Amino acid sequence: MIREITREESDKTFYDLNYEGYLYHYNHRKDIFVKKTYEEIKEYSLEKMDKGLKVLGYFKDDKLIGFLSYYIWERATKYLWIDEFMITETERGKGYGTALMNEVMNIAKREKLSRIEFNVYDFNKNAIKFYRKLGYVDQRHVLEMKLEN
Repeated sequence: MIREITREESDKTFYDLNYEGYLYHYNHRKDIFVKKTYEEIKEYSLEKMDKGLKVLGYFKDDKLIGFLSYYIWERATKYLWIDEFMITETERGKGYGTALMNEVMNIAKREKLSRIEFNVYDFNKNAIKFYRKLGYVDQRHVLEMKLEN
């Protein structure tokens, strides 16, 4: 079952998933992601929720197994920005992520938004494959050259 998670409802399972996602990124790119504690990630999540971040949770047998957080932003047009998306590793490949992505698409359509955007790091090959399977395409590229100093 998918439902919104409010700031007041956020709990240890939500922060555990958040921290799991943070560690995945940190462990792949320590040159980009600053080392943070569990409590710092929790506080950062709460700050974002205070600034309008919406969170959809996927619950299996009343246990949170994944979430997708998003903002609705406006530049030339209004669009939905996916901030974070996480399914616990043991539950991946079972359709829960697809269900969350479909739900956010329904929200975007209902709100008459122009598009859905998000970033994904190149090292996250499985996620890229998943997003492309859903029909997402590259919009822009961020290039880098690592320097030895």
